Amino acid sequence: MTPGCDNTSKWELVMQNSIFTDFQKLRVQEDSKDIPPGSMPRSVEIVLRNEIVDRAKPGDKAVFIGSLVVVPEISSLVRPGEKAILNAKAEGVRTKNNISNDGVTGLKSLGQRELNYRMIFLANNV
Repeated sequence: MTPGCDNTSKWELVMQNSIFTDFQKLRVQEDSKDIPPGSMPRSVEIVLRNEIVDRAKPGDKAVFIGSLVVVPEISSLVRPGEKAILNAKAEGVRTKNNISNDGVTGLKSLGQRELNYRMIFLANNV
């Protein structure tokens, strides 16, 4: 994103300058043999990228190596019927008074709400 660009709706995909990658989201749960009787199996969302996509199929028992990542649940901030739009400032952009405007802005209009988080696992190997 170019600093100072106010275009937020009229984007055009330039195929020759684009890089595409494979992406897969999995939901895995613990084996029913490993949990006590009467308990519900726990599950976690796993993200696979690039060459490890499609290494795990439904029903497979797999070991995933990677990092556990916590991400904000942005959809919980949107009121029913509203469009989810957040204004992200370019990192390191200086304003007239030389104060850096890093991070996500535009949340004041939503009022004071609790931000929920969820955990996903970003796998490096399957």
